[in-house]
Amino acid sequence: MEKWTRRDYLSWLYPKVKFSSYAFILTPICSNHHWILLVASVSKKTVLVLDPLGHQHPDIEHKWRKYMYTRERYIPEGLEKWSSDHQAVSRQREDNSCGVFVLMYAEAIICNVDMQIMRQYHVARYRRYIKQRLMDGTKEEDDICQIPFCRKPKSGIWTQCQDCSIWVHLQCSNNNRRKVSKEDHICLLCVPQTTKSMMQISTKWKQVIVAFVIVSIIIGLLSSYRLQTDVSVMREPKQRESRKTSSLENITCRLGPIVVRPENITLKMPPELEEVVPLWPNTRADKCIGNIKAKPMRKLSSNKYHNLYKCVERNKVMRAMRDNSLKTLDRSITHAYFKDLKKKQGVTIIEIGGYLGVLLPKLVETTGTKQYVALEPVPRFYQQLSKRIEDLSLQSRVTTYNFGLAKSKKELQISLRKDATSLLKDDKREGVHTETIKIFNVVDFFVQIGLGCNSLNLLTINCEGCEFDVIEILASTSLIDNIDFVQFQPHLIVFDDDQKYICMYCHIRELLARTHEIAYEYPHIWETWKRKGLL
Repeated sequence: MEKWTRRDYLSWLYPKVKFSSYAFILTPICSNHHWILLVASVSKKTVLVLDPLGHQHPDIEHKWRKYMYTRERYIPEGLEKWSSDHQAVSRQREDNSCGVFVLMYAEAIICNVDMQIMRQYHVARYRRYIKQRLMDGTKEEDDICQIPFCRKPKSGIWTQCQDCSIWVHLQCSNNNRRKVSKEDHICLLCVPQTTKSMMQISTKWKQVIVAFVIVSIIIGLLSSYRLQTDVSVMREPKQRESRKTSSLENITCRLGPIVVRPENITLKMPPELEEVVPLWPNTRADKCIGNIKAKPMRKLSSNKYHNLYKCVERNKVMRAMRDNSLKTLDRSITHAYFKDLKKKQGVTIIEIGGYLGVLLPKLVETTGTKQYVALEPVPRFYQQLSKRIEDLSLQSRVTTYNFGLAKSKKELQISLRKDATSLLKDDKREGVHTETIKIFNVVDFFVQIGLGCNSLNLLTINCEGCEFDVIEILASTSLIDNIDFVQFQPHLIVFDDDQKYICMYCHIRELLARTHEIAYEYPHIWETWKRKGLL
């Protein structure tokens, strides 16, 4: 997926593999901590993505077409044009069974059976089946019952399916489930889906399933207010946005934990950060680091859970909200809102994403600050920013650094798209001008700048996507308690998937709500959060 995202197709064309000799190309994909299966039918030249949650993924299908088009230029096989396909599948009903469903889909395709034959109640037994197949991988397959949900794959009376010729247990065939001759043995995989009489389950299993359903309902009622960070929104759609790249009817937010461990708060950092001068006079990083604590991961309370739920539901129409914000936006608010800071002594401001210095002089003039730090990772933009500061004679007030911030230290190759240049997109396309930018850890920078011992009046972020990393990490430490105002611009445009953006956007809002409250907001354009209790 990373190579697809940056369109790096040339390094993995598989020149020695003849795609046209295969019936299907099956590609499991882990997208946002969720497994899906891309199925390419070589004979039909169709591609579809099977998602256990039922979501559509036209963006992934598009990337497959682009990949095959590029591959065809170097390895001609007549496979450059692909059309979309659709296939009904059974869906998962648990949070952690997507990978099992992907394997069941793949096996159903290989066995040429209906993919709806395996359902949620087969998952546990299918896991045991996979384990058994892996353990017995060196043995003859004839020694193992081929039915995935067989409970005893190595024992019992054997019979051969009259349709697909595989060997299965007698109890795994359909012989004793309908009125047929003794010679007529059909495995459950070959039973027609439309014939209900051939799909009857024994009375014992009916009782088990009924009991399972009742228990599931009870557990569901008891856990309706459960504490968790995974939020599933499965409501009937009220309004569908006209966007081809994603379906927003059903949104599942799979939010991994943001963990900052005590050992991550350290004075050991790259030489470039050691050169960062503390923003406050008489401040030393080694004296302040003891004040910075990692906050233990706290699950969302029932109230916060519902707030996050409501946020996701409300922002399904985020493009319409964004358009409305653009129409009503007072563009001076990003600096005029902070005019009262001019009454304070020693106002401090940090800007992440200085770009060409558009906001910087306005904030300096409005707040009267003499302690301003601006970060700009793109070398070309950084040079123009430095020149603008020099032209405005602000060198004594403003300090600039040529790097960006994220969860971890790294270097990226990015193409320049003016104010849409994003740290989330590692771009190495041939023929496109790129620049190397340096990214450092969020905590390391704020340790070195001296925030542990001082209060920052304003943190303003406009970095084309890095706002999510910065806010998540700050909110996972005590550093967030030392920031009076957090102003940021959320960037929808840098995400290929609207669902991922909505989940991340609502997540950082809920994290900020623990210590801050909304000061002003133009949804999906600009918003500012004020520290609770701040006068």
